[in-house]
Amino acid sequence: MVRPRAGLDATTRAALADLGVSCASILPQGRSAHSRECPAYVDVTGKYGAWFKAADVDRILVRPDDYIFGVARHDGEAPLLVGALLAHFGRSRLSGAGEQLRSTA
Repeated sequence: MVRPRAGLDATTRAALADLGVSCASILPQGRSAHSRECPAYVDVTGKYGAWFKAADVDRILVRPDDYIFGVARHDGEAPLLVGALLAHFGRSRLSGAGEQLRSTA
């Protein structure tokens, strides 16, 4: 199971909370997870899992209007994705974060 906030430090998590960003895990059918950090939802049709696999990503950042802001392929890209979001809102970002990632926003 991918932990949505893995790779993000406390300062970054606080900045996301200040923006009202929430997280969720999408699990394949038959798996369950308990997390204080993020709710987990089961992909009963397998469509989400197929999309993540086809797109070769394990995280997406979705805007409130349901458009994808950006994606991350692994834990190491999560800070870059979040850095791009924070930069978009004029917030302090992690050192170098967002400079290597192009978002779709």
